[in-house]
Amino acid sequence: MSSIKNIMNPNPITCSSSETVSDVAKKMSEKGLGAILVVENDKISGIFSERDLLNRVVSKGLNPETTSIKDVETKNPVSVSQDTKIKECVSIIKEKNFRHLPVVDGNSKPIGIISTRDFLSYIVGGLEKFIDQSVYEKEIKEGADPYDHIGGGYDK
Repeated sequence: MSSIKNIMNPNPITCSSSETVSDVAKKMSEKGLGAILVVENDKISGIFSERDLLNRVVSKGLNPETTSIKDVETKNPVSVSQDTKIKECVSIIKEKNFRHLPVVDGNSKPIGIISTRDFLSYIVGGLEKFIDQSVYEKEIKEGADPYDHIGGGYDK
């Protein structure tokens, strides 16, 4: 079974806990991120997500310009190593109702992040590959030339 390193987004975008919610939200928006890892001294200390922005800032009437990430982040998030099996990561995300899961090295330094969108892409890609293989095998059984699939076929 594949490990998470095959589908994680490496080199995650990070912020420090002293940054304001406004600055971090802008960074997330510019990069198209649903979550950002909070790092102190090269170690993950938290995670801040769109959900945190909604539930811990906006709904509480806090000012994003003056509120520090340290006051609204999810501290000490559950994380996994890059060798963790995909099935185990899916279980964690499902059981904990997470949308993002940090990937760290042996020193708690963030080396990646995985999202539910990444899992969906992985599943869809695998399904497409399975369907393509099934169609190919069916066509071969029906007498198709197997070389037609290489390079999209060739007719003179």
